[in-house]
Amino acid sequence: MILTPTLFFMFITNCQREESRGIRNNSMSISPQLSLLGRWLCAIALLIPSVASAEDFTVDGIYYSTNDDNTVAVITNPSYYHGSVTIPSEVQYNNQTYSVTSIWNRAFQGCNEMTSVTIPNSVTLIGDAAFYGCYRLTSVTIPNSVTSIGVSAFYNCNRLSSVTISNALTSIGERAFNECISLASVTIPNSVISIGNEAFRGCYAMTELSIGNSVTSIGEHAFYGCIALTSVAIPNSVTSMGEYVFAGCTSLTSATIGNSVTAISANAFSSCVALTSVTIGNSVTSIGEWAFGNCFALSSVTLPNSVTSIGDHAFYACNALTKLIIGTSLTSIDSYAFADCMRVSEIYCAADIPPVCSLDNVFERGITSTCALYVPEASLEAYRTAEVWKDFFKIEGHDFAGVGALTNDSPAAVYDLQGRRVTTPTQGLYIINGQKTRIK
Repeated sequence: MILTPTLFFMFITNCQREESRGIRNNSMSISPQLSLLGRWLCAIALLIPSVASAEDFTVDGIYYSTNDDNTVAVITNPSYYHGSVTIPSEVQYNNQTYSVTSIWNRAFQGCNEMTSVTIPNSVTLIGDAAFYGCYRLTSVTIPNSVTSIGVSAFYNCNRLSSVTISNALTSIGERAFNECISLASVTIPNSVISIGNEAFRGCYAMTELSIGNSVTSIGEHAFYGCIALTSVAIPNSVTSMGEYVFAGCTSLTSATIGNSVTAISANAFSSCVALTSVTIGNSVTSIGEWAFGNCFALSSVTLPNSVTSIGDHAFYACNALTKLIIGTSLTSIDSYAFADCMRVSEIYCAADIPPVCSLDNVFERGITSTCALYVPEASLEAYRTAEVWKDFFKIEGHDFAGVGALTNDSPAAVYDLQGRRVTTPTQGLYIINGQKTRIK
């Protein structure tokens, strides 16, 4: 391996970044021993003459550093870049033509007077903090040649209002667009597989979000505090979402969680105070603590048959919640899961065995005298003797196998059991959407 100044700088930069990340999280990302060894090797490297050296040069005001394969990277301008910057796809120096393939770490960091940048199709890599704090940058097009965007690449570009993301990009790095407070619309292409932690955190102006159907993981706090976002659809490709992923999105009214997500993480949608409806995919097995805590506008919740556990405070203070439908597989509900949900009037629990409830106020105490609890007919006695469930005054048997799930104000046509259209149904069994449905 040829040790060039550019590679040496890259090694130092990565060591510093890993150490700072470890300090921030109170845990080292790499072992202290490895970090110490890395610094020792870097020091020794300064004393060893390289077989070949990178050469830095300037053409038309842009600074470059050569790589070993006759390509160059755009590097930092000691006097900063100003105005409109156009990066060429090729550059000539000393009778040699070089292809421009990367924008190096911190290349444009703090270039407050740069108003626009054109990135050529030859660039495949945008490095860490490459455009960090470019306050005057208003738009950027990331060409389809780019496959990787580094950590904090566009962090705090607070006037950046539009971005076009490469169709070849496979990952969006941590904090890549963090605090781009003017960014209004984001389309994540189908090439992207992962969205890093805090990637779009604090993008306050974001009203539209489209997530491509190849994304498998969305990191912690990825869209935290996107206060203008009104709806989100998580595609079926996504298998994992980090904690606080959409927390504090105060204008979010609807969320659809795809059928491959297995767990709704802690605080995933906490304090989404305008959220009125959520569709939970049928692969979800657990709902984490505070997952929907303080979602004051959420009026009804249907938990699919795949859900086995509900964490503490999962639906705490969902003040508008009136109806709760629980699937067949639920086995446990933790402390305060539905505490301060004072308007719940109907609970349908399809589990044959009463789920084990924490004794710490799982349900708001005041609702047990007014809320109707519907359980499988064969399990009536079990619920009437089970801890917490036995506190409900009204427990009735319900035919979950033969009767479809109840809906509020269904727009579908209603027929009686003889096939006659009913315009104002009362209590009883009816045919709605081809299914028997009991209206209470």
